[in-house]
Amino acid sequence: MDAEATKYAVKVPHLGSLILTHSWDGEIRGLKSFPKGVMRTTDTVSPVTAQQVGESLLAFVIVYTIVFDTGIYYLLKPAEAAGHGPALHGSHTQAPSLPGGAHRPLGVPGQSIEGA
Repeated sequence: MDAEATKYAVKVPHLGSLILTHSWDGEIRGLKSFPKGVMRTTDTVSPVTAQQVGESLLAFVIVYTIVFDTGIYYLLKPAEAAGHGPALHGSHTQAPSLPGGAHRPLGVPGQSIEGA
């Protein structure tokens, strides 16, 4: 049997050993130092069927579509009430008529901030 040789290597700095072993000079083990034969691949397969995964995915899509649509509805509701957003129920409301041609209720041009 031929001896194993490492042709290319990436030197792991001390920070890597600090993160992995909580020691500045800790040893980082390679894949070959882990025990073999502890668990077989067939033992790791989940008993969940493809149909159960598909049903779960479908339920996820339905629930989050409802959540997303409800969120968009409640985001657009105040804009519609102010007359600046798209109509949510097919009826379009006009923006309130403000002096000076302003389209924002709080931004009327020419109006002083101080009381008159």
